[in-house]
Amino acid sequence: MRLKNGLLTGIVMAGVVCGAPLVRANPIDDDPLKDIRTSPNPSAGASAIASYVEALVKIIRESNAEDASKARLKLCEQVEVRPSGSQISAAFQLTYVGIVVDAIQPMLQSSEVADRLNAAIIIYRLCNATKLSNLQMSVQTLLSDESEAVALWGVKSAGALIPTVLASSFSTSNEKLTTGILEAVMKHPESGPIIQDAYKALDVSAINGLPSTGITKATEAMNQLLAFRIRLYVKGLPVDIQADRDPTLFLWKVVSAQDPGLARQSVQNLINLLSVTSQRFIEVSGGDTKDRLKRVIESAAGSLIVIFQSLKTPGPISAFNPFKNVGMINPRQLSSMLQTAVAETRKVSLFSEIQDPPSVEPAQAARVN
Repeated sequence: MRLKNGLLTGIVMAGVVCGAPLVRANPIDDDPLKDIRTSPNPSAGASAIASYVEALVKIIRESNAEDASKARLKLCEQVEVRPSGSQISAAFQLTYVGIVVDAIQPMLQSSEVADRLNAAIIIYRLCNATKLSNLQMSVQTLLSDESEAVALWGVKSAGALIPTVLASSFSTSNEKLTTGILEAVMKHPESGPIIQDAYKALDVSAINGLPSTGITKATEAMNQLLAFRIRLYVKGLPVDIQADRDPTLFLWKVVSAQDPGLARQSVQNLINLLSVTSQRFIEVSGGDTKDRLKRVIESAAGSLIVIFQSLKTPGPISAFNPFKNVGMINPRQLSSMLQTAVAETRKVSLFSEIQDPPSVEPAQAARVN
């Protein structure tokens, strides 16, 4: 048997240490950690865990695709809920995740996209299973990756951790995942899957018991993300138009609980989105693109109407109502209708400083960048 950095890299066997089971030659088929998984003190079996993890990581990096996939599955399922219902101790999850993260560092730093992608999938499954906040640094590495595929798993991983990191004022003030999500979207603006998962990650409206600081942080990030998408509409038609319904459905749910500045920002973004998508809708001749724009417009208008209904202000409600059937709007009247809607919004004291929405570039010059 050969040694590397004090650990076995050939056929891995760990002796029985404080009751730790043997790690046999084929970690894909065996389950040597089943007794350690339920232990409230898994540190006694740390050497067995480390040997098991190293053996699987070696297979992932050096074997054929089928064996690598099986090894990745075995590596992750140690901290995932079992169909048998057997309990996994929180202490084991913490110990195991720390060992795995250390073991896959060379994969995360590899120049090979395949290596980084395997590491990204592993990190996502660990995040999804454990929700451990100490995975944040690894997720941040994924979010900044140049590869779209790796960054996508980073966004998915961030979404799995956000309920944890926004759960208290302290963790909210120190988290960097929301910023990382935005940076990933800006780095890969033509990735439909990334924008879809970014919106899903930031939609915290269904998370019970989230403090106001967490809701505020997510709302700020959602607004920044939507503002970036609006800038793309100004220049052209961004990918995955229909994804932009998601922030409209989120913002109306939280706007009443926001501080005035954030509420104004949310309403401003909804008006801006309504404006740029309406202008693009008029330009597009037909087909799926026009239909998707129509859905976004209807969602933005509907969200604005709900917000002003909660404020009992009929003027904006009447002004935004026609946009729920944008197909019936005369293109020549669009500009004046938008101006009227903004004017009515400004009559509400909270939104008196709302700015005019942007105009889109001419269709022939439109581009996404």
